[in-house]
Amino acid sequence: ETSYLDRLGLTVVDHPENTEVIADETGAIHTVSEPRTITAVDSNGYDVTSLLAVRDGNVWGSDVRSRDFSDESQFRDWIELTLPDIPQTDYYGTSMNYGTAKLVITGPYSTLSMLEVWGWYTYILGSPNHAALMQRAETDEQLMSCFDYTLWNLTSVNVEVWDGSEWQYYTTVELSDGSSHIALLNLKDIPGNRIRLSIPAGAFSLDYVAVDYSSDKPVTVTELQPAEAYQFSYSPSGSLTTADVLQNISAEDGSYAILHLDEWLNYKFEALDYAPADGMTRSFLIPCTGYYIPEGPEVAEDKSENLALSEQLACDPVAYAQWVYPLYAYWLNNGSA
Repeated sequence: ETSYLDRLGLTVVDHPENTEVIADETGAIHTVSEPRTITAVDSNGYDVTSLLAVRDGNVWGSDVRSRDFSDESQFRDWIELTLPDIPQTDYYGTSMNYGTAKLVITGPYSTLSMLEVWGWYTYILGSPNHAALMQRAETDEQLMSCFDYTLWNLTSVNVEVWDGSEWQYYTTVELSDGSSHIALLNLKDIPGNRIRLSIPAGAFSLDYVAVDYSSDKPVTVTELQPAEAYQFSYSPSGSLTTADVLQNISAEDGSYAILHLDEWLNYKFEALDYAPADGMTRSFLIPCTGYYIPEGPEVAEDKSENLALSEQLACDPVAYAQWVYPLYAYWLNNGSA
């Protein structure tokens, strides 16, 4: 893949010992101090409570190899969760928060998400048209808005609530790299403590799901900017080259540090001159903006005749799913697309 890094920072969080800190999708930092196991049953009727109770690499996942993707119901799986009753006080003796629950989910993405992007940027039109499509992506806002929405439909893990007659969309959890993510739930919106995770088939594995009813604990947050940043790469002759990219990653301004395959970035921050206070521990979060484009194998054929198909698929989530899922199933069964 090629990564376009716009801003890289370091968020230093001092928080009470025996707590975990997780940033939500807005960047707000939350503490998790008393995660509780959630009863979980998947769409096949299997009780997966114990499987999701511990972060241990033993994951829940779905098999897409033999599905009929002409049926739209096969695009997603689900896990129904029953939240535990709320205790009166937390570990610290503080009254529990009866308004908000913190849903914590850990799960890595599969190669399907890579295939979905590479398939559109490279496979449909062929590598000879990749550069032209990339250039169009920078100027055709309508097309890219369509494709972003299509990808969202194929990669979003949605939280749903039961309204008494059917499941309704509530919020989205943006899973990515296997780290923990958090979604805030208003308990008044959840009758019977029942929610459901709607998961794109084959897109993610789930390692851990828990809920925390405790209020966020006080934390001390320090935002650091990089003091130096160098990009490393090898020239065609094999010599190591470096480039100063500090200005590229210091602000969210569209001035990207661009990293291709086998290139890397080293960056440093000034060390803090104080230790965490007694009873506190220190964690580090890395705020990062930018995007990446999976490159995948070259497709030598010029398939310009597929331009209309490319535009149709970009703006039709159902059509794109019915195109990409059989390709992914074939890859799983045969080792290549």
